[in-house]
Amino acid sequence: MKDTIFSELEGFVIYEPYRIKKFLQINEIKDKNLLNYLTTSELGDTITEEGIAVPITWVPPDDYKFSILDSMPESYLARSEGWVFKVENGSFSIMGIGYLTNIDRINDKDVNLSFNLENSWYSLTIVSYMEEEQKCFGLILEKEDYKPDFYGDLEMDFLFS
Repeated sequence: MKDTIFSELEGFVIYEPYRIKKFLQINEIKDKNLLNYLTTSELGDTITEEGIAVPITWVPPDDYKFSILDSMPESYLARSEGWVFKVENGSFSIMGIGYLTNIDRINDKDVNLSFNLENSWYSLTIVSYMEEEQKCFGLILEKEDYKPDFYGDLEMDFLFS
């Protein structure tokens, strides 16, 4: 099973496919270019603040490894806290943010990584680090009884450059 993906358009998106599809239906979004829609409307903030999708931006083009971590690594480059995430269908995915230009690719196993996770609200911390020569992102997901407060920094520099 692969554990690395490319930072398409210099970023990634962590998302729950079921919740994205539900969001599109509720908001009657027919545009397949979800990236354009989310970056030019207020719904971009909503999808992040409601824990449907979490963007990781300003990431130099390269392959990156993603892992779910139980705690902070001993040595890391940067850490970004304050993200909220909700799983309703037992799993979530990560893909290069550029693939949101064609929403039909959200389930494409060639461009995304998938992780199983219990249905719940989560506080999410994203950490960047190096593992030998590999650039890595670690996701620390803390299960919550209720929706946590959102204060994630969309302009975070993960210090890979």
